[in-house]
Amino acid sequence: MNRGILFERSTEVSDRVGENGRLLIGRAECLLDRQKRAARVREQFQHRPFAQPWLGELLLFDGTDGVLEHVHRRRERLSRRLCIDSRHRLHCGAQPLALRFRSQGGCDMSMAVPAPVELEVDAPEQVTNWRPLVQWFLAIPHHVIVYVLQGVSGVLTLVSFFAILFTQKIPPGIVNFQIMYLRYRTRVFAYAGFMHEQYPKFDFTPSAAEPGGDPVRVSVQPPDTLNRWLPLVKWFLAIPHYVMIVIYGIAAFVLWIVNVFIVLFTGKWNPQHRAFIVKFLRYGLRVEVYVKLLRDEYPSFSLT
Repeated sequence: MNRGILFERSTEVSDRVGENGRLLIGRAECLLDRQKRAARVREQFQHRPFAQPWLGELLLFDGTDGVLEHVHRRRERLSRRLCIDSRHRLHCGAQPLALRFRSQGGCDMSMAVPAPVELEVDAPEQVTNWRPLVQWFLAIPHHVIVYVLQGVSGVLTLVSFFAILFTQKIPPGIVNFQIMYLRYRTRVFAYAGFMHEQYPKFDFTPSAAEPGGDPVRVSVQPPDTLNRWLPLVKWFLAIPHYVMIVIYGIAAFVLWIVNVFIVLFTGKWNPQHRAFIVKFLRYGLRVEVYVKLLRDEYPSFSLT
C-alpha cells in the first residue's frame, strides 16, 4: 500500500467522514495549511526517541487533497519497515523522517523531521591557501580544553550508567554537558582540519540544541526515558562500529592529506572529499552518542 505514515500516540481522531473513515482536514490556503501541519509534526516528534521501540498509534496519509484517512488504530513497534513517500525505508533513527502532503491546489508540502543526531558544516569550500599549514597550531589551546573536557565526560558517562540503571533517565545537566562537549570537540577538529576559516569560540553553553555562532552545527535530541539494561551491553554492541571507524577513518585521513596539497595550490577543497569527511564525522558522532548512553537506538553503519 503506497501511503505515507504519521505516528501519533495520544491524539484522538474524531468525526469520521464516509464509509472509508476519511476525515477532512480543511481547505485552508497552501501556506496556512503547511504552517499548521509543520507545527503539529514538530510538536509530536520534538522529544521522541525515533527508533526506540515505543508503542504508537498508526495514521496513514493518502496523499490526496488535504484528506486524512483514518485507516486503523493498533499497537505497532517502530522496528518494522515504514512506507514513507511511497517508498519503503528502514526506520533506523539516524535519518530524517520524510513526510509528504498535498494541500488544496496541489501545493507540495514536503518536509523532514530532524534526525535525533545532527552534524552539519555550513562553510564555503574555498579556504585561504596558507591555512592548512597553521590552523592545527592555532587550535592548540582548544585541544588542551578538549582533553580536560574528555576526562570530565568520561566520569559523567559512569554517573549516567548508574542513573539509567536506577531511574531510566540521565539528569538534564549531565546530558547538556555531554552534548556541549561533543559539539565543542567537533568544532575544534573541523577548524584544525581547515574545513573552515572561522576561529572557534570558547563557548561552553550546555545545551542539547545548537546554539549557533559557528559553521559547524551539532545537535542531539535526548529521549524522555532510556532502556534500563542497555548500558550493560552497549560497549560490546559498539565493537563493530569501532572497526568501521578505523576503516572509515583511514580513508578520511588519506583524503584529508590529499586536500592539504589541493588547498595549498588551488585554495579550494575537493567537494566529494570534503563531503566524505563530514559524513565520517557525523558517523563518529552517532556512535559516540550511543556509547555515552545518550540515546538507545543502534547507529546505522552507513555514511549519511
